[in-house]
Amino acid sequence: MGKKKRKKTPVDTEKNVLVKSRHRCCLCFHLDGCLREKDGQIAHLDKDPSNGKEENLAFLCLRHHNEYDSVPSQSIGLKQKVVKHARQRLYDYFEDDTEIWVKIKLDRDFASYTAEEQNKLMCKIRDALCIGGDIEVRKRRVV
Repeated sequence: MGKKKRKKTPVDTEKNVLVKSRHRCCLCFHLDGCLREKDGQIAHLDKDPSNGKEENLAFLCLRHHNEYDSVPSQSIGLKQKVVKHARQRLYDYFEDDTEIWVKIKLDRDFASYTAEEQNKLMCKIRDALCIGGDIEVRKRRVV
């Protein structure tokens, strides 16, 4: 059986996937807790490029998209059910009306830092949130 011909995914469908995922890879979120914005692609979960239905699509980083599309010879590989579950977890996370609060110890008042120092500090916080560094994180419901 030959490969199915790729159909252009409807623009609104593509936009919905990108907005719901916020350019975050659902597998990075599911496996590593990473919420960093990634370069990636929209994957066809049933591996049929002509099926552009939203429920068949997920935003994956380049590494995970490549891994998902590959046929492993020794490992189990990434399964469609797992990606769908990961996608739903990510969508639920962003639909939840919570904010993330970060508590950090600074050696002085944040306002006294230069703009460059503040930017570097914020980058460190984003990295720590992505890789689970030593920053205390808790979610609090917004009322």
